Amino acid sequence: MEHGTSQVTIIDIYGNPKVWNVTIYMYGGKLAHTLPEKLFKRLNVIGDNFDLHITNLSTSDEGLYICDLKEYCLMQQSSYLLQNKLLPSKLEILNLTHNNTVNGKEICPLNLVCLVESGKPPEVLRWRKNGILLSQGGPSKLVYSFVPMKTDHQSVFTCEAQNTDMAKPLTKSIHLNIKYKPSIRINVGSTFNVIEDETVHICCTSWSNPKPTVIFWHKWVKELVSAFNNSSLCYKMSNVSRHDTGNYICSSQNEIGDAFSEISLIISYPPVINIRYRNLTEYSSNREIRCLAEGEPNSCKYFMWEHQSLFNEHIRYFGETGDGILRLPETNILKLYHDTGFYICNVSNGIPDYGGNVFQQGRAYYLVSIGPPVFAAANKRVQDNNIEASVEIKVKVYSSSAIICHNIEEVGSMSVKLQCIDVRANHILLKESFHDAIVTVNGLEIIFVLNGLNIHGSRKFNVTVCNSYGESSFDVIWKPFGMFIT
Repeated sequence: MEHGTSQVTIIDIYGNPKVWNVTIYMYGGKLAHTLPEKLFKRLNVIGDNFDLHITNLSTSDEGLYICDLKEYCLMQQSSYLLQNKLLPSKLEILNLTHNNTVNGKEICPLNLVCLVESGKPPEVLRWRKNGILLSQGGPSKLVYSFVPMKTDHQSVFTCEAQNTDMAKPLTKSIHLNIKYKPSIRINVGSTFNVIEDETVHICCTSWSNPKPTVIFWHKWVKELVSAFNNSSLCYKMSNVSRHDTGNYICSSQNEIGDAFSEISLIISYPPVINIRYRNLTEYSSNREIRCLAEGEPNSCKYFMWEHQSLFNEHIRYFGETGDGILRLPETNILKLYHDTGFYICNVSNGIPDYGGNVFQQGRAYYLVSIGPPVFAAANKRVQDNNIEASVEIKVKVYSSSAIICHNIEEVGSMSVKLQCIDVRANHILLKESFHDAIVTVNGLEIIFVLNGLNIHGSRKFNVTVCNSYGESSFDVIWKPFGMFIT
């Protein structure tokens, strides 16, 4: 071989063309003295075959070695390509904090960068999440870019480096610390129904990283309760009423953002009843009493009506009305006053009141004012008294409107004009028949005292009483005490 260095191009062991410098290591069967001293000391020619022995092999020894012995024997020239094998090393992940953690923020792009000192042959780099392969590439560097979500928090990401000479890869694992705004969960459904007077306990829990700085309950714009640096908060309401119905909102916030969750609280309560009607002051065929009920739920069912006297005595029942409107049946105009009294409707929406009653009642007094006074059935047509100086005639009258006149006259051919009459009126209770039921009503007893009347035998008198709607008359026969009339 000649002194000096030349170049030769040859395919390396990885299949890539590469230009190699060719330096004479041996000349005339001996090592060339032109070699650097450090290299010269690491080389040795051994045996009759001129084997080259290299100690402390390094990357600088890589190259194409040509053995040409044609000056010494008839052996053909041999070429040897020497390349070192290296394992990848010094694997690292950028942007690590303490405890092998990489910080990120929800919905903000994040790059995970894995670096390694490349080996020979070149390694393949892989990123895995919780053992699942995400990407691979290399050599020397692999970047995995993604947009993290809150579910990525505390996930384990592992970078692997491995070439064909490695049975197991070189690895490094990190944990993600993803900061995200709160998520809220409430212990009841979005619509929460309770019955009036019960106790309500609503709680919300907030998940976030970092922990919430504040959490609070509010109804519309009114704050109800709040707490700082807590992850949960409850609000208790005892003996709730229908006025507590509304939307209740739990809100939470941290340095990343805020969130809220809302529930609709519905307080169920029994029907509140309002009865609408008009007292009958003039004749009308449209005589209605309306039972208007409103509750929660507002699906009210109307049951049987009851008609009672002023003194709560039962008169009659009416059947169910789907719309809550009682239409009074046709009645003889002279007996319309029988419709006077309390009308009671029964309603239910299935919600009991404080006393446990499922049926609620509405009650209103309906007054029929039209019609003349009525002489009570208890009136006596034959009356007597033992007062010698005067005669007393008594009548009992029912009238739904004020009595404005009363008069007494003698009846018969021998009638005389009555003079010196005193009249007294007393409020009394009467028993009357309203729609075939005997009930108590307010009545008036009118006493006519006839003074100075010289009476021999029985006499007949006509009593007339009137109100603003008309007048009624009643005949009374008076007789001396002890006298019998046939």
